Amino acid sequence: MVNFTSGQGVVYGVEQYYHAPGKGSTMVLEVGARALTKHALNVHCGHDDIYGALDTGWIMLMGKDAQQAADQALILRRVTELSLTPGMNIMDGFLTTHLERTFYKHESDLIREYLGAPEDVIDCPTEAQRVLFGPTRRRVPKMMDLTNPILLGPVQNQEHYMQGIVARRNNFAEPILDFLEAAYKDFGELTGRRYGLLSQYKTDDTDTVFVSLGSAAENIEAAVDYLRESRGVKVGSIHVNVIRPFPEAAIVAALKGKKNVIILERTDEALSPDNPLAKTFAPRSPRPFRLKAAPLPQACPPSRSTNCPRSSPAPTALGRATSAPSTSLAPTSLQLLTARARTAKPQPTASPLSSSASTTPTR
Repeated sequence: MVNFTSGQGVVYGVEQYYHAPGKGSTMVLEVGARALTKHALNVHCGHDDIYGALDTGWIMLMGKDAQQAADQALILRRVTELSLTPGMNIMDGFLTTHLERTFYKHESDLIREYLGAPEDVIDCPTEAQRVLFGPTRRRVPKMMDLTNPILLGPVQNQEHYMQGIVARRNNFAEPILDFLEAAYKDFGELTGRRYGLLSQYKTDDTDTVFVSLGSAAENIEAAVDYLRESRGVKVGSIHVNVIRPFPEAAIVAALKGKKNVIILERTDEALSPDNPLAKTFAPRSPRPFRLKAAPLPQACPPSRSTNCPRSSPAPTALGRATSAPSTSLAPTSLQLLTARARTAKPQPTASPLSSSASTTPTR
């Protein structure tokens, strides 16, 4: 199943989003991200709507341009069908959805080769699915199958409900990043277009990186080139392709050794200590609370106070209908932010790997 929505249409459906992952839905929601009506009516680009549905249990991918949005529609479809978890394929409203851009349309043969057919019989990719379905299953399972009945979405109370929540995290949520990495790799081999969990631009030789979602990354990359060529300032850009599940190991690896990270978001949550991306991004530089019993994932490199970047969140280009640098991310704005980040001293923080006083376990 595929549906298309944006803005208020996203948040109107939130009450239905929570139960879809637990019932093994493979639905894909194509989203043109838009600002929500707050103090005034605005229907242009913003990320208020997707942040309203951020932690409902859906996979969330973000494309920075039309080509990536089209490609990730296929990549996400493949992963939802493997993981039995629904997903949102997100692109910027108007700035991506309504711009005329040249892109490579997927041939029918490519779609058939990459996705297969809903009725194909596939090997169950996880032990939990083998317990539910046996060694094989239909690519898109029938939720009402009289020849192979299963129990999904029952009523659970007290401890059974809690156990179900934990079991779903361990057995269904945890494998999703691996499915995504494999799907990105296979798509790259078929098309030559490679994305991965993050897209990094000129980050190898810099201490300062800008982090963004969506079409802002294109302007940031242009500004990175401008600052390097005209000012001799070495900055880089990171675009987050996968918002949920949060790609922790990839983030930690990308930020290792950096001194400043500037997180630009198309929303402003005035009563929150930070905006959503900053809240999930900044603690990875470093991870402040970590029990010895809950170590960092094996793929995460050690993070020390001497190489943890200072994070500077900033709302930008809220409710914009154009992508011109003068109205979103002008090079001069990036110069100011870069200067601020370069002159500020990193805040001393304790090593996340040596903290034994914390009683707040984090994943």
